[in-house]
Amino acid sequence: MEAYALATSVCAATITQFQITNENTIVNGAQPITAAAFEGEAKRALGYYDYKERMTVWSLLCPFFLNVYAANIGKLSTSTVFLKEAITFAHIIGLHKKEYYKGLAEDVQQHCLRVYWLLFITDRAHSLQHDVPTTLQRAHGLPALYNRSDGSVSLTFLHLCTLFTLLDETVNVNLPHHPTRTALAKAQNRLKKILISASDSENEVQLADVSMTQQWMRVALWQYSLSVTDFRSDGDDEEFTFSFPIQVARNALNSLSNLSQQSLEAHGPGMEIKLFDIANSLADVMICVPSLASDNQAGFGLRDIFFALTTLLKTFRGGNSTLQAILKDKLAQSGLIVTSPPQVVTDVTAEDDSLDDESPRCEIDI
Repeated sequence: MEAYALATSVCAATITQFQITNENTIVNGAQPITAAAFEGEAKRALGYYDYKERMTVWSLLCPFFLNVYAANIGKLSTSTVFLKEAITFAHIIGLHKKEYYKGLAEDVQQHCLRVYWLLFITDRAHSLQHDVPTTLQRAHGLPALYNRSDGSVSLTFLHLCTLFTLLDETVNVNLPHHPTRTALAKAQNRLKKILISASDSENEVQLADVSMTQQWMRVALWQYSLSVTDFRSDGDDEEFTFSFPIQVARNALNSLSNLSQQSLEAHGPGMEIKLFDIANSLADVMICVPSLASDNQAGFGLRDIFFALTTLLKTFRGGNSTLQAILKDKLAQSGLIVTSPPQVVTDVTAEDDSLDDESPRCEIDI
């Protein structure tokens, strides 16, 4: 019954994640089962075998995938509850303790580590995007997670683990004190130095995830820094200037020029929020520092970048009217008119992120 619950929860999440809309298609005289029906079956199976008293690494994945399903259909409160349930199971099982992994066969150990890091990434992203506290305890001294040749763990997944660990080390929303300006600058520099290329990814979907997450994190850290340190209109410390989101957005558009919209949409509403956050930061800059909106570089300025991002968001998974309304209102506040950009997105050149020192390897060392 545990396997049935997991299978049906995965089906519910998959149908909504990839927006598989074939509910009106007749197959062998019967209509396909809907995502909602799979969700109902998963809940029924979980209740049938009392999964809360028979916790396993497999059973905690059931509420995890139900969390994905709920997020995909816009039930954010339900999604949060399911995610916290999965993390609570992980704590009870002991996935956050290095002692748990002692004596496990290597394949079992690696599987458990993959589950832990999947929860860690999801928990931190959910916290940032929906302003809720993090839940999963950050574990120290866990065994290494390997880049395996069987496809179970990719280099891009390790990149994500590194990105979220870096952010977690810098900004822990559960701690009463704030990081220093030096710590924030160091984190931004490390985020910039994590060079991600197509050769690191097995497919375009993976590349879309890690490259957009990197740029989104740079904006998220910039937004956090606004509340804890001083900013200037310009200066040597670019990460503490109001023009910083423009540079990040340029880098994001440069990455987007090599990605299909399908590869972005495969990541569901989470990717939509990341793109929105980047565009929203540009809108804030246009409102707070209007002079930057008229400072075009190479004929492609802030307003053009904003237009490119909002155009993508209008068609992303059918468009989110709530997010579009926020951007439209902020554009009205800025008093500016955004017109079609003079160049296509593929002409955008990212800022020079070349480095004198060796780029850090993608490793998880906590």
